[in-house]
Amino acid sequence: MPSPRTLSRMVWLDLLIAFAALNGWAFASDGLVGFAGFLTGLGPFGVVAIVDLLLALAIGMVFVVRDARARGHDWRPYIVVTLLTGSIGLLAYLARHGLTAAEPTIVSPEVGRPA
Repeated sequence: MPSPRTLSRMVWLDLLIAFAALNGWAFASDGLVGFAGFLTGLGPFGVVAIVDLLLALAIGMVFVVRDARARGHDWRPYIVVTLLTGSIGLLAYLARHGLTAAEPTIVSPEVGRPA
């Protein structure tokens, strides 16, 4: 039986695949023109929802940067993907690293890299 950590990462991977497929379907159906049309037709609650999404993504990106640094991993690819695709970047990070607390990384003072 897989460990709870492995099961958790599998759930994140399943969510990543499902959400990426949903995004692919949306862009195949309407493309960027459809996305632009959605943004121009937003009412007040639509604006609130978009701002809420952006705040949640910002909080998620702060988590990714801090967690990746603590693990000694490069956070930049996940942030770039998050900025370009939204939640897909955050789900990719969680599918790869999970949500468990990072083990502190020992950094060699001479080289500045993990020991």
